[in-house]
Amino acid sequence: MLFSLIRFWSNGWIETLYIDPNFHFKYVKETPWGPMLEFKGTFVTGLKNEFIRQLSKHKDIKIVSMSSPGGLLMEGYEVGKVLSNYRLTTWVPRDQACISACALAFIGGENYKVSGVLAFHAPWLPKYDGSQKLMDIYSQGQNTGSTQSYWFAANGFRAQLYMAITQFTNRDTFMLFTN
Repeated sequence: MLFSLIRFWSNGWIETLYIDPNFHFKYVKETPWGPMLEFKGTFVTGLKNEFIRQLSKHKDIKIVSMSSPGGLLMEGYEVGKVLSNYRLTTWVPRDQACISACALAFIGGENYKVSGVLAFHAPWLPKYDGSQKLMDIYSQGQNTGSTQSYWFAANGFRAQLYMAITQFTNRDTFMLFTN
């Protein structure tokens, strides 16, 4: 698996590739890996519950294909926990990307297949606008960092991967994994 760092400019590929903020699911009965749930969309509030609904509806699912520009960090963790609890294989299909919160959810799977692009970046907080207390922002940052460090470790990755992501990426620069 190859990885690289890349910067997506604000008027670049991510924004033009994904313009629909909703999420969509499709059940595919026959694939080489068994029944599959196809997910495309943004990580928004309620996505975890919809994953649970879909997995309860189609109890034979073995693999989840994922294509997303990301979204809410906490929803990524929550969906990842669901994927872990169901012991599912996660897959990024060729010509698709699983970015940011999607990548965090992806590693909640039991086995991984990357045919497209899996992209991580360091967690970030909104820019300081003067209305927040600086100590609250620092506290949020520490919580986010420790949670993400734990998430990588809990899913079998060494601290070095998390450290490299936080050292070399930001909200506009990603570490990519692909085959």
